[in-house]
Amino acid sequence: MKNHTQVKLLSVALMAVVMTAISMIWLPARSKAEVEKRYGEIPKGVVLEGVGKGLPEIKSIEWNAEQEAFVINGDSIYTCPIDAAYWLDMESALEKDDLMGMSLLDKTTARTYGKLNTRHKVIKALEDADLLLGSVTFAWMDVLGDRKLPGNYKPKQPEGKAMRMACIYAMDHFKFSSAEVKDKEKAGKKPLPANIKNRISCADRSLSITLFPILSDKSRSGGHLPDYDAINAGTEQKEYRENADHIRSHLDEYMKTPEVSTALDYGESAAFIRYLRDSKIDISALRKQMKVYLKTRKRR
Repeated sequence: MKNHTQVKLLSVALMAVVMTAISMIWLPARSKAEVEKRYGEIPKGVVLEGVGKGLPEIKSIEWNAEQEAFVINGDSIYTCPIDAAYWLDMESALEKDDLMGMSLLDKTTARTYGKLNTRHKVIKALEDADLLLGSVTFAWMDVLGDRKLPGNYKPKQPEGKAMRMACIYAMDHFKFSSAEVKDKEKAGKKPLPANIKNRISCADRSLSITLFPILSDKSRSGGHLPDYDAINAGTEQKEYRENADHIRSHLDEYMKTPEVSTALDYGESAAFIRYLRDSKIDISALRKQMKVYLKTRKRR
């Protein structure tokens, strides 16, 4: 699986902070006004964005309980990367609201984007990823404790009063691919049905980081607002920039940590669900199949 960062410019106003504060920035390919309309603010924390790419045209989809996987168009199989119960919750939430993510307002309090509440397992997983990445970016040593970081890195703490800054960790650009099923898969411990010819998997996914200064004022929803005066002036907190650059230079290792890897699995699922939703096919039968499976599983 290929992991990488994505570089996208928010606007001319943000270009200064991209060039001087951190060499990577995320926001969807929309204008600042469109992003603020979508989120009610410039989001921070961990957000799951994007629609899956590289998937086939979906004409039919079923649940295979034995494989814990989706059978697409009768001959392709895609293993669900998360628990089926959480997948159904995500599917229901994304049907009502395209947003999915969370933001830590402090080290212990979170708010969400979308329809999942702060107590949901998915949001808790994103919170764990945000806490790890944020602890490195902002040198929260009381949270990191004696945890060994890639490259034995020690996050740098600002000298004197720290500048108010926030960070977006966006999981996006999920690309899928299909490969012919190998003979050994057909005869394994859980042999695939004879009609399965191809296995679909996620071949590419990304974690992108945006670091930006914020105002003390809050948005109407209680979130942070960017400090555009500081952005235009190219003002930065160099220690935070160096910490974020460290994550970028060791991105593959961070993406393999339990916290970030789990969050990426939810991001992959969100991308697949959005593609399925946009395909406009009726998945009521799929929902029923998955619910029956969950009831059966609970009795085991």
